[in-house]
Amino acid sequence: MHLYKRLIPRTAPDRLPPGRRRAAPSRPRGAGLCAWARFLWGDKAVSPAAAVGPSRPDRTPLREGGEGPLRGSGREASVPWRTRLQRRARAPQAGAAGFTLIEVLVVLVILVALASIVTMQLLPSAEGAKADSTKVQIKALGAALDLYRLQNSSYPTTDQGLDALLHKPQVGVIPDTWRGPYLNSGNLPLDGWKRPFLYQSDGQTYVITSLGADGVEGGTGLNADIRSTDL
Repeated sequence: MHLYKRLIPRTAPDRLPPGRRRAAPSRPRGAGLCAWARFLWGDKAVSPAAAVGPSRPDRTPLREGGEGPLRGSGREASVPWRTRLQRRARAPQAGAAGFTLIEVLVVLVILVALASIVTMQLLPSAEGAKADSTKVQIKALGAALDLYRLQNSSYPTTDQGLDALLHKPQVGVIPDTWRGPYLNSGNLPLDGWKRPFLYQSDGQTYVITSLGADGVEGGTGLNADIRSTDL
């Protein structure tokens, strides 16, 4: 018996026979659950033993020391972890509250006030631009009338009107030397407020008038009449 034991080679405790590998240390039960619990909810470190046991009739894992059920246990534990992550991402964060109704109303009041101020500032400028455009159109009509008189020895009369610059007159004294049209646009221009000009002439002088912004004879400021004799 002793001889048999001497013939069998002994293996050192820290050395394994050839061809065999050391078995990996067994992973304590519940280690993966603890890792997910810390990842999802950021709780304090929970030991594997506390995450899995001690066993209870309802199979609900306890915290370390058996103080209470592990967070995420029960009905929530049955929900896939991907779903729990999506729910937590969609949940409103603390301190990220939306605007209150009073804040929204204050912003709207400020925007309306700014819009009114900008409108009041731009409205006179727009009306002034229309008046300037009207003056330019009156000067262009005056240049065409001067060319008409140069070829026909007189201006169109009031009855013939400004249409004589585009078509040969058919009333009054019909000029034989008419070489129109005398306007390149092919249409009679309108004033800055899209109204036709008023024309008066005795054949020797003329007056072209725009009734201004209000479209009524007379007025002051932007409502004042604009006449060719004043330019």
